[in-house]
Order: sequence, then structure tokens, then C-alpha cells
Amino acid sequence: MVAQTLIDPNMLVSKLVTYSTDTGQNLDIQYTVGAVQGVPITFISVGPNNRDGFKRHLDFAQYLLSMPQPPQVVTTSYGFDESNVDPRFAIFASGDGGVGREPTVNCPLYAGKFNPNGCTFPNVTTQAVNVEPVNGGKYENDYGTSAASLMFASVIALLNDQCITTRNRPLGFLNPLLYANPSILNDITSDSNPNRFSSIDSWDPVTGLGTPNYTTLRRVVGVGG
Repeated sequence: MVAQTLIDPNMLVSKLVTYSTDTGQNLDIQYTVGAVQGVPITFISVGPNNRDGFKRHLDFAQYLLSMPQPPQVVTTSYGFDESNVDPRFAIFASGDGGVGREPTVNCPLYAGKFNPNGCTFPNVTTQAVNVEPVNGGKYENDYGTSAASLMFASVIALLNDQCITTRNRPLGFLNPLLYANPSILNDITSDSNPNRFSSIDSWDPVTGLGTPNYTTLRRVVGVGG
């Protein structure tokens, strides 16, 4: 699923576009439309029973690149293992599986195969368990990055909508804003991933900088009191 904020040069509004390639379409739509009322929604799909493998993601990326006004926010609920794709494409959903998924893997075997001085992840987090989309009139239980990423994207889409309305430009690249103002996020300081990482003050590999605080975010970006 992809949520994107698009500036239409003919109508200065924020637009949220969703894209999905798995069975999470209900989750994608319900947890974006429900969160971003007033922001136009468009759903993009590669079609049923797609057999193109990773090429469908490449087609989607090329479609965005061909747009005169590409989206400002993109979130996806689908990805491939990095070892199965060309290294040039491996940034798509990079880090989605985290680290240490397989406890039987001897981590020292990977020494020298990654840059330990690179950017850490995750940057942020949101609720990722006990998410309940409705399918066929019944509640389902969903979880994972597929849920968390679209919720965070919806928050940013709302902020972009207000920024475009009040100052005629979107937020742009978020990391400088987030790391310069970590207090605009709710820092998660307790609990842990069992036998892996613990939540601590400030950034940690479980929750990043924390969950979005919408009221504080609005104030810091200048669209709220």
C-alpha cells in the first residue's frame, strides 16, 4: 500500500493515494480514509493475480517518477527480501523485517556485509498490533509494518494538507525535522522485543524516536496553536 500526498498544480490541495499488492487492501483503505477525512483518496492497484514479481514495484515507481507533481508521502505494505532483487532496488521497503528474525542465524557471519555506520532504523513507530479492519462485515485482526506505516503516513498527509493550505508548500524530507525536534514524538521508554532490544529514552531499535504526537507536530510545523 502506498499513501502519498500530491500537490495538484491546478487545485492546491493535498491528495492521499493508496497502492496495494496483497490482501491488505481493506486495512490500507480503512486506516487511511478513516484518518484523513477531507484529504482526497485514490487507490492504485497492479491488478489481481499479478505474476510480475518485483517488477510490479518497479512499474509503480516509474509511474510516480513520470508524474509532473510526484507524491510527497509514500508508504508500502509489501516488499521482497533484499537478496532476491537487484541491489539498486533494495531500498523498497528496506528494513521492513528488522534484524534478528531468525534466532538460529549466527550474526557474525554477516560481518563486513553491511555498513554499521549507516542510517539506523526505524526512525519512528506507530501501533502495529491488534489492528482491526472489517472484511465482509466481520472484524479481522491484523498487525505489522503494513499497519504501522500507513497510520504514520496518514498523519503526515494531514500535516501536509494543512501546510499546503497555510504556507503553500509541504513538509518535504522529514528526518531533519524529527531528529532536531524529538519531543514532537511520543518517546516509548518501557518494554521490549523479547530476547532482542529494549525501549529506552530517546531513539532505540524497537520504536525509533517514538509515535507521532499530532498536536505537537502541528505546532512545530506552524499550522497549529
